[in-house]
Amino acid sequence: MNSNLPIDLSPEKLQAITDAVQHLVTELGPILISFSNEERELLRQTEAFSTPLIEKIMNYMLTDPEFLQPELNVSAVQSDWKIIAALIPISNALKQLSTGLDDTLLRINSDL
Repeated sequence: MNSNLPIDLSPEKLQAITDAVQHLVTELGPILISFSNEERELLRQTEAFSTPLIEKIMNYMLTDPEFLQPELNVSAVQSDWKIIAALIPISNALKQLSTGLDDTLLRINSDL
């Protein structure tokens, strides 16, 4: 199998990418939550809500606070939703990038 990949990373370009990744790690790292493999699997098994469904539920709760659990307040839910809504596109972009990196490395390794 011949990949014919047009990979040309100058040292400057590679350093810029490395710096950008480090910036993401520095900025996002402190706010991210890490689960054990068991916790992650348990949460995935119980995860029944898609992003559009969660968005619809959030809109109901914000327009009609009676849908909120009694211990929650509207401003806290609004704040959480803003963070969630901002992080979802970042997560999606990083997942796509990670998949592309994995596939590229797999292709290069298969050509060795």
